[in-house]
Amino acid sequence: MIKFNRADIQDKYYILEIYNCPTDVIMFAANLGAENITIENYKHHGKDHSPLFLSIPCDNQTVIPKPKRYDMDFEITKSDFNNLKSIWHSNGCYAIFHEITDLRFKATDLNDIARYKALDNFKWTLELAIPGSASDGWGRITSPDKTIIEKIENYIKTIYTSSCH
Repeated sequence: MIKFNRADIQDKYYILEIYNCPTDVIMFAANLGAENITIENYKHHGKDHSPLFLSIPCDNQTVIPKPKRYDMDFEITKSDFNNLKSIWHSNGCYAIFHEITDLRFKATDLNDIARYKALDNFKWTLELAIPGSASDGWGRITSPDKTIIEKIENYIKTIYTSSCH
């Protein structure tokens, strides 16, 4: 059984909150979003040994440090997002799907209304705010396109027939 709630902000931005959002719902939603994706607040705390290759240019030299912990924002494609499926399940994610590349602000620094108004300038289609597996909480999927939220809700009702609403 999946618990979920529908809401909206100013009848312009549509929200689906899902308790312990399953990975298949995240991936279904992601495939409805735009091709450009900005990930914010991606954290790595050294719990695995996945290498991150980072180079720091300085004068005529380049230093290649070995990061131990990091918190970063980055842009990827939808294909990359799909390939990182197992990370979104374990670490959670904050992702914005948008048509115009290179968001020029940090979305998570703004409150909901200010964030969505700013994202309108980048033709955003979807926001995923999914807690990591250790968080045990509510995920939030938001879109300015009501039909995207309706498709996700219908997917949940079809796949998880004993849903609560």
